[in-house]
Amino acid sequence: MPPTAPAPAPSARAPAAEIAFDRQRSLTLPCGRAVVVVPLDGFCQNQLTPDREGRFDDPYGAMSAVLSRVVKSVDGRRPQPSHLADMVTKWPHGSRTLAFLWARTLTYGSACDVAWRCEPKAGGCGHQNRPTVELDELPVAPYDRGLLERGLEVAVRSRAGAEYVFRVRLDSGDSHARYHAALAAKEASIIDAPLAQVVLVSVNSVEAKVGSAKTSLATLLGTTPGDVLDHLRYFVRLLEPRTFLDEAHRAKWVAKANAYLREHCRLPAADVEAPAGGPTGDAEGADGPAEGGGEGGLEAFDGGGTGGADEAPEALLVPQGGVATRFQVACGKCGAASWQSVESTLDFFAPHLKDVVDD
Repeated sequence: MPPTAPAPAPSARAPAAEIAFDRQRSLTLPCGRAVVVVPLDGFCQNQLTPDREGRFDDPYGAMSAVLSRVVKSVDGRRPQPSHLADMVTKWPHGSRTLAFLWARTLTYGSACDVAWRCEPKAGGCGHQNRPTVELDELPVAPYDRGLLERGLEVAVRSRAGAEYVFRVRLDSGDSHARYHAALAAKEASIIDAPLAQVVLVSVNSVEAKVGSAKTSLATLLGTTPGDVLDHLRYFVRLLEPRTFLDEAHRAKWVAKANAYLREHCRLPAADVEAPAGGPTGDAEGADGPAEGGGEGGLEAFDGGGTGGADEAPEALLVPQGGVATRFQVACGKCGAASWQSVESTLDFFAPHLKDVVDD
């Protein structure tokens, strides 16, 4: 089953058959841009097809190429192809995902198969689940303006007592490209994708030398202690919107995540101009890295209630925005909760590979 949270609808909400040839319907992205997209064509299918060995190593690079083809207008104007290619690469990930998702929906419909196994290693029963998610029903939330324009500044203290200050920006096509370049050069590992959107600002109030954008990831990894990087990876993942099985699961996770943030991070309140609406949080697996010792965390964040019976639900202390492509589901056999993402399935990117007759 798809997430149960109500979904703020894209402005082009309608069955694909009704709008496939209506090129004037615009879609409002989480970053505020209004775009018109058209269905995927054969060029797009080529970009989204794995190689002969079945590898599809850079889906977000392929997404950039596809968006530069299917986006036909931005804020009522038709950009030059070179300008459009640069523009869609710089868009935040949630905006890129929604534009791609809508082009895919116009082409194939909104159904997306998310096959997953209830893992015995995690206490599951081994049942093979195959729920169908309706992509045009996924929750969408606008980005916080401060996060969109400036990013967030967050401070993390190491076990050794040094305070590291980072500037975290929204994930984008550019950050994906930097991560893959660092991965190819063996300067980063598969756990470092969240760090491609982070720049080290200072250490103990001394301004850091971060180099160019192309070298910032290698600099970050080479100058920051591992315990600080663990906290930073987790912090970045909190910016991704997700949905829960029910309010009880959401409340449990938000309380846990906020406690973690209060202990390990300091976020200047001025960085957040408006609360991000829509979906919040992750799930019960929100413990993050192991808690450090020493002097404990930095000063607490401001805000956030306890979620008592007569209070509004506790809100996550960091803003989120974009499309909630990650969601919590229950096994159809044993009921165990699991986290899945439509972006991790081949059917999201390449439904043209389905064999509709022999499958």
